[in-house]
Amino acid sequence: MIRFLLFFLVFGLPAVTSVRAQMTPVGKVRPDLYRERQIVVGSGGGVTGASGAYYLLENGALYGRSDADKEFTFLGMQSKAATRKLFRTLEQECRIRSLKFDHSGNQYRFVRWKKGRQEYTVTWGDPQNPVPAAFSRFYSAFMALVPAAKRN
Repeated sequence: MIRFLLFFLVFGLPAVTSVRAQMTPVGKVRPDLYRERQIVVGSGGGVTGASGAYYLLENGALYGRSDADKEFTFLGMQSKAATRKLFRTLEQECRIRSLKFDHSGNQYRFVRWKKGRQEYTVTWGDPQNPVPAAFSRFYSAFMALVPAAKRN
């Protein structure tokens, strides 16, 4: 019996712990392990240089994480309709996969589209290079999904 308990503590517990670390409380995969489409919206810079980002997965799961956090914070599930609309807006209206725009300033904002290893990012903050209006509208619409109490 003692051998079994020792065996479980050495080999079984780390395996269970590593699987749990990859899952959120609702059983969804974390954003860093998710391979389907996801939208990442964030901001940073300023005096402290702190940054934060919010992740919307194609399955509707919304997460947040600041650079001070080690883990993702699950913020809730979005409706299928709202999720589809955001992806459609970013891909078709903003055309993120064809636009090259990287003009960060002291304080910056960004919108990123990811799927697997594909990644497209638009970054802005430099007053000399204003972001296309579609991205500014998209950023505001996305941030409206994030509960005010959970914003960085």
